[in-house]
Amino acid sequence: MYGLTAPIIHGLLGFGIGLIAHELTGFSAGGVILQAVMAASSSDISGPPTMRAALPEANSSAYVGTSTGLGTPVAILSIPLFIALAEVFI
Repeated sequence: MYGLTAPIIHGLLGFGIGLIAHELTGFSAGGVILQAVMAASSSDISGPPTMRAALPEANSSAYVGTSTGLGTPVAILSIPLFIALAEVFI
């Protein structure tokens, strides 16, 4: 479930932060979208090393496969969502 939901949740949080930056500093719409995409892919980047440090005895193939196999496609497929949100809010 984490591999499917985390990219969307992180992306929406990143979009919100980008939207605040847009309102306060004039951050561009493309910058807001890029912030959301970067946040959406953060679980793919930081998840496996964090799990390795927290649970060294855990089977690494389970969380690496979930992170890259599920998280990356969800992050990529969420880009149109962030573009549509930017069109609505900016």
